[in-house]
Amino acid sequence: GLIYASILGAWLATPIVVAALVGEEKSGPFGDTFGAINALFSGFAFAGVIVAILLQREELMLQREELSLTRAELRRTAEAQEQSGHTLGEQAQVMKVTAHLNGLSTLIQATAAQIEHIKSGPQDPRSVQAIAKLVAAREQQIEELELLMHAVRSAAET
Repeated sequence: GLIYASILGAWLATPIVVAALVGEEKSGPFGDTFGAINALFSGFAFAGVIVAILLQREELMLQREELSLTRAELRRTAEAQEQSGHTLGEQAQVMKVTAHLNGLSTLIQATAAQIEHIKSGPQDPRSVQAIAKLVAAREQQIEELELLMHAVRSAAET
């Protein structure tokens, strides 16, 4: 603000100072002697505009490069998130299979315990039938467990 006020004051005071120093009749020719200086400052101003345009152009090129790098980084981040999603999906599948295996194992143990409990009691036709049913159920459970284990092994090998 102070610089602009100084320039404005000097501009307004110039005609008064020139008239006082040179006189009014010679002030026109005196002012014409500064035409070369006026052209010089106009040239400097034009050069300043060109320099500002070149600097702005370079800034824009740097900004474009930065945007390109940002896009590449965002692309890599998206790919990493996608890979993470796949990994989480695989982990969820493994946890599901593990839970199924644990459930089958517990069921087989419970069936074996029921068989042993019935065997330890009095033997009659109903207990023999119950044992036969439980043995068949346990065999089916073991078969399912083996199939699941085979599928897990096959999946692990790929």
